[in-house]
Parts: sequence; C-alpha cells; structure tokens
Amino acid sequence: MCSEGRFTSNGLTAPATENRGERRPLMWTWLGPISYAEALALQRSMWQARYRGEIPDWLLLLEHVPPVVTFGRDGGAENLKIPPHVLKERGVEVYEAERGGNVTYHGPGQIVGYAIIDLREHGRDILKFLRAVEESLISVLAKLGIAGHVDPEHPGVWVDVDGKPSKIAAVGISIRRWVTMHGFSLNVTTDEEDFDPIIPCGIRDRGVTSVAALIGRDVPSRTLSPAVPRAASRRAASSPVSRTDSPSPSDPRLLSLEALGASIACELARYLSLTPRKARPQEVRLSIPEAGEESLAAR
Repeated sequence: MCSEGRFTSNGLTAPATENRGERRPLMWTWLGPISYAEALALQRSMWQARYRGEIPDWLLLLEHVPPVVTFGRDGGAENLKIPPHVLKERGVEVYEAERGGNVTYHGPGQIVGYAIIDLREHGRDILKFLRAVEESLISVLAKLGIAGHVDPEHPGVWVDVDGKPSKIAAVGISIRRWVTMHGFSLNVTTDEEDFDPIIPCGIRDRGVTSVAALIGRDVPSRTLSPAVPRAASRRAASSPVSRTDSPSPSDPRLLSLEALGASIACELARYLSLTPRKARPQEVRLSIPEAGEESLAAR
C-alpha cells in the first residue's frame, strides 16, 4: 500500500513510470530533524516534479528542529502571546506559511507530515483528501488505545480530556493546481508547555495534548510494538523501493517516531485507495534547493 523512498544528500530517488496517468504507490521518506526552511525548499522542488508527473505521490515525515511557529492563510499573528523577537531569542523560528489554518507550533517529539499528492488522480476532491489525512491519524491513534475524532468546524484530530476537546493533531494543507503541499502534525512526546507562546489555531476554549500525555511517557515503546510491526510487514510486502538500512519488524528502532510515521503513511495510502505497483529500474533524482533561494517570509 505504501513504499519508502530514499533520501540522500543529493536528493530523493523514486521509481519513474511511463504513463503519467498510471496509479502509482504512495512513497514516504523519514527525514528526521530538519529546519522549516529546508523542508519547505524540498516541498517546493517536489511539488514541481509531482505536477509534471515525474514522481509519484509522496509523504515527507520529519521533526522540525529548531522549533518553529507558523502562521497560515487565516492569519495568526494576533494569537501570539510573545513577540516574535522574543521567540527568536528563545530559539524558536517564526514563519508565514502557505497552508490553510491559523497559528501552530512544530518541534521535537512531534511527527510532521508534508504530503505532495496530485488530486487529479484522486477525483479532484479536496474534502476527501482532508478526511483521508484525518482518518489515517485516527486509525493509528486507535492502535494506541486513543479515541480520536474530527470536528466539522475545526480541522485536525481531537480527543476528549476530562470532558474537554483537546487537539492531538493539526492539519493544514495548501493546494495549487490540484497538487498538495504541507499536511499535518501529530503530538507524540511534545510538551504541552511548548504551545504556551501561542493560542493554537486561534481557539481559546480548547486544549492541546499528546500521545505521551494520554498513555504515559513510559508506555509508548510497549504500546507501539504490536501495531507498528504489522505496518512495517505490510510495507515490506508491497514496497517497490527498499532501503538497505530499513529496520526489520523485530528491530528496536521500530519503537520510534520514524516507525509511527511509517504506520501513518500506510494508513494514508489505504484511505486514498492506492494500489501497489512494481518499480521500474530507472530513477528520478531531485535536487534540494538552498533555503536561501526560497522567498520565505521570516519574522
């Protein structure tokens, strides 16, 4: 259902196809810690390649280091509790983003997923894609014993904490010419205090939570172990691209943000009804632009 793409210092490699109209598998890559500027430059490069049909649908999974506060198209500066220059002094970057939504925070312990998806191959249905992202996150949370749900008025994934809705995953998507950018963030071990400088998404009467806060910080390795190997095994059975250092289902590295991200990627592929396809030998290589080449609106 999903396949892992390779990431090297020279860029990403992916299987190519002869026919742009062919249904290709969802590829995913774990980038690990990466700055917002570098990830945005990579997204823009991949958007161009996806629009031209040079690469298949792709999900980039990562952590943002250093931490960053971003504003969406709906604004967000008014929901900052601390001036931008003070945040910068504390090591937190501030950017205006090209996605929908309001202000949000990204940082260590949080899985960020940037989806480069061509909706021309998925019925040109924006709402279906948004729901696929939310439902894939809900499915993975369910494997951890967490009951997530959606709110028609507020995108993202919510859980009830002491009878009060709290956001565990934010969703903010940008779509241009039917190809998406940006995506979601899932709070795994994120400290709730990291959100203190902002009013998340501009919503004042709701809280923020994380996987660790809900199931206990000493539990994730024990809880993830039954669910993630199944996702890894399913990936290995259908993967047209492999990586020599990919962990086996029994490998301790599966109990990591990377493994949890892999499970999310497989669920997203399922909700998008993607079918696996055998890889061709040729590859498409993407260069990663320098962050300085991008027109980022940094504050």
